[in-house]
Amino acid sequence: MEIKRTTEFFIETARRFVVRPVNGNTRCLACGESLLAAEQCAALLQINCRLIFQMIERGAAHFVENPTGATLVCPTSLAAALSAESPTVRTGEET
Repeated sequence: MEIKRTTEFFIETARRFVVRPVNGNTRCLACGESLLAAEQCAALLQINCRLIFQMIERGAAHFVENPTGATLVCPTSLAAALSAESPTVRTGEET
């Protein structure tokens, strides 16, 4: 008779994000929060930039464009908009 053994490994990871303001301390005109570049918001919220721009086009997130053309997004309004959306929109999966 053969004895089978199973070994389980659990790995815990931690992430740290250092967010530096773009072009000084730019604030959201609607809520007063610090604005971040779209790429920074994507990394922070673990989503892709395309979804961020879709949320901006729908008017669900606060944003401004600086003189160089970069889009600065309010992460607070973006997170609130994402939590209000269905899970399929956030992950990009279809049901």
